[in-house]
Amino acid sequence: MDNFTQREEGFERAFAHDEELRFRARTRRNRKLGAWAGEARGLIGTALADYEAAFVARTIEAGDDKALVAELVAALPEISEHRIRRRLDEFGQEAFAEIQAGR
Repeated sequence: MDNFTQREEGFERAFAHDEELRFRARTRRNRKLGAWAGEARGLIGTALADYEAAFVARTIEAGDDKALVAELVAALPEISEHRIRRRLDEFGQEAFAEIQAGR
């Protein structure tokens, strides 16, 4: 195996690792966002956990932040789109920091 092949395989492994971290951070961010949205809707206990799980499942299928924000704007008309986007960013930063810290 030559150096070029080894280098190429190293880049591929690094890319796969980075993509896995992004996916985990996005999923964690969406779980936090789902919990926040559920609480804003007045859900508690099992209803909140069910809403959060369903929310995460829908966001994995959609994979688009624009659709995610649109869904929340429709579900939470009393909360502005700007505030929803701000929470999305905050939860994203928290999730990424937690994963980097190994939590």
